[in-house]
Amino acid sequence: MQLIEHLNALIDHSNSYVQVQLAKEDLQRIIKLEALVHECASLEDLIKAGLYLGWTSGDLRTHEIAEPLKNFIAAYRELEVHGPPGDREAKMMDAWRKFHAERMVKLIHCL
Repeated sequence: MQLIEHLNALIDHSNSYVQVQLAKEDLQRIIKLEALVHECASLEDLIKAGLYLGWTSGDLRTHEIAEPLKNFIAAYRELEVHGPPGDREAKMMDAWRKFHAERMVKLIHCL
């Protein structure tokens, strides 16, 4: 999966401690999200369970990025459930980039 490869590449090659740490934490969240995909019967259940996996510190600001996060979770589920044929992986990566960009804006304002 491109997202796992992307996060591992950041962990292995980034010179930024913050970027490496966030990638490590994101990798753990993705592992949890993958398990939730198989546990949750519906997209609605998955979104409810997946929204608060520590996407922001203590999930205190996660509600501020809920829409792009929900879009990412939906795209991730689509890829996990229906597989890679077509453009599902590209859509998931696009949703990830949009979510990550919005999250970084919120995190920078926390500094």
